[in-house]
Amino acid sequence: MKLYKPSAVRKLRSINREAKEYFNARKRLDFENENTNWGIAGDTFRSYVNFNNRPSLIYRKWAKKTVSGKDFLKRLNDIKNYQDFLKVHKSIQKSLDRFWKQKQGKSLTLAQRNKIIDLFIKFLSTAEIEGFIGLNNTLLQFGHIPLDKFSLLAVKDCFYGMVLCPSPRMGNIDEIETYYFIQNQIRELMIKAKLPNLFFDFYARK
Repeated sequence: MKLYKPSAVRKLRSINREAKEYFNARKRLDFENENTNWGIAGDTFRSYVNFNNRPSLIYRKWAKKTVSGKDFLKRLNDIKNYQDFLKVHKSIQKSLDRFWKQKQGKSLTLAQRNKIIDLFIKFLSTAEIEGFIGLNNTLLQFGHIPLDKFSLLAVKDCFYGMVLCPSPRMGNIDEIETYYFIQNQIRELMIKAKLPNLFFDFYARK
C-alpha cells in the first residue's frame, strides 16, 4: 500500500537542486579530531536523560570506534541493494545497543537508538573518506530518515493517515514495526520521485 499524496512527488522534486548541493558539499573525515561530533550536535541529546555519562560523549566514542573498526567501511561500501543496507543497519543497531548499555548501565529506547544510527549514517553520506568514493552515494540512496518532530511533520504533510498527532515527536515511534513502516513508505515516495532517499530528510529540515 502506497500512502503518499500525489502532491508530495512535486514537492520533493522541487528541492532536488538544493539537496544535491547540500549532500555534494562533502567534508574530509578526520578520525583523530576529538571535536568531530559525528553528525549529532549536543542539543540533539537534550531528551536523552538519566544516563551515567554525557550521551554526546558516549556516542562519539562509539562512532569513532565503529568507523575505525576492521572492515566496517568496506561493509558499507559493498552495499549493493536495500536488503544489503538493512543487514548492515541491524548490525549497527546491535553494536550501539551493546556499547551503550556497557557504558551507561541502561539501554536506549528504540526511538533514541534509531535516531542516533540514522543521523550517523546521514553524516557518513556527507563525509569524504579516502578509498571509499562510492560510499556516499550508496548511503544517500538507501539511508533511513532520522525520525523526529521535523521529519514526522514532513511525513504528515506528504502522506495520508500516517501521522495524526498535531505535534509529533521522536518518542512516538516506540515500536520497530512502526519505524520500518514509515521508512518503507518514505522509500516508496522517493522511488516514485526518482530521488535519493535521504533527500527526504533535506526536505523535512528545509
